[in-house]
Amino acid sequence: PYKLLLMSNDVDAAYELLHKELPAGSAKLIRGTPPFFVEVLDPRVDKGVGLRRLCDALGVEPARVVAFGDGHNDLEFLQLAGLSYAMKNGGDAIKQVATRVTERSNAEDGVAIELERLWKQGALGSREPGSAVR
Repeated sequence: PYKLLLMSNDVDAAYELLHKELPAGSAKLIRGTPPFFVEVLDPRVDKGVGLRRLCDALGVEPARVVAFGDGHNDLEFLQLAGLSYAMKNGGDAIKQVATRVTERSNAEDGVAIELERLWKQGALGSREPGSAVR
């Protein structure tokens, strides 16, 4: 598997050039967040694949996972997790697939605030069979 980050002052032009020149199906292209780079990925690899492998290794069902994301490279990751949060500063496409949207951005400690809220609600569960995020 491979990953290449292409930084550019014109991300849209770089994305379009790569899309045109690379053989169909040879790579997955993702506009980065913030939008000053393009990710070129092996089409068989994404954060969802990584999360699935981690869950398998730990014996944890993806339905018990809480995930946070803000960019297009988080899409599959958020779709797989049982409870997914798009960051307030995230893109619209990410907000559409996430279960919830944080009230605060990355810069405003949005992840920490949501995790603390979930912890206080008792919603994070445990490693015991049958416990899950709510």
